[in-house]
Amino acid sequence: MIDLHAHTTISDGIYMPDELINKAIESGLTVLCMTDHNALNDDLNKLRSKYPQITLPTGCEFSCHYKTIKGRVVQLHIGGIGFDMNDNDIRRIIRHNQSSMRPYVERVLSKLQENCGIHLCTYDELIARNGKSKTVGRKHIAVEMVRQGISIDVDDAFDTYLGKNKPAFVSNSPYFVPLSEVISAVTSAGGIVSLCHLFEYKLDDEETDDLLKYFKSLSHNQGAMEVYYSSYSDEQRGILKLLADKYNLLYSAASDFHGDGKVKELGKYPDEIFEKMLKIMKMR
Repeated sequence: MIDLHAHTTISDGIYMPDELINKAIESGLTVLCMTDHNALNDDLNKLRSKYPQITLPTGCEFSCHYKTIKGRVVQLHIGGIGFDMNDNDIRRIIRHNQSSMRPYVERVLSKLQENCGIHLCTYDELIARNGKSKTVGRKHIAVEMVRQGISIDVDDAFDTYLGKNKPAFVSNSPYFVPLSEVISAVTSAGGIVSLCHLFEYKLDDEETDDLLKYFKSLSHNQGAMEVYYSSYSDEQRGILKLLADKYNLLYSAASDFHGDGKVKELGKYPDEIFEKMLKIMKMR
């Protein structure tokens, strides 16, 4: 069984990489792809040597921006799986996205104060309180709101303050690199690009078809889509399978596990999903 989308303390998960790997092994997984937000695990080869009983492909969840056929700019999340983490373009995109988080986070903190009367902390204080993370974002702000007793839990912080159309929401799409750059970098570095949680972008049918057509044209045979996703219903999975088949995209499988929030366990998805990817990518 496999899970190709999970998070650690390198970004906004609550388990350290060693802890998450042990959890995966205990759950019977044979493949775990740790896809932290805009961050790479530089100790991955050491972890592979330490845990030979589980396959640990290179992973990252890249943020990027994309303009729909109707002119809306949306933020997309792209899972990179099995790419060369030392590739120059990969490293450039990671640096750009990480440096772009400071103005974004500072704007969210400013809106919390301006619109809600909440002086939470500064960006530097948020970094200091999350020393294990290579990058901070809304999730870290939500955790800090819980720590200070402002919100009951992370979901409450998003539902009341940080989510879309809430008083401290800030669109961070313009801060990240274009979709085309992520696809080009990951595929050139021998990996698979996987379009994450499609329904989260609130695209209509025309926008969805245009995105998938564009995604396929750039990714060629190295493109995938999260057909199996822990938060989606069987009906939604059926729609995703039809779309993936229509555009000849590989299936991907994701729990999007962070250790807190709504997803309580790592996923347990069919081995053949990763086996099909292995035939195409240069395993990293």
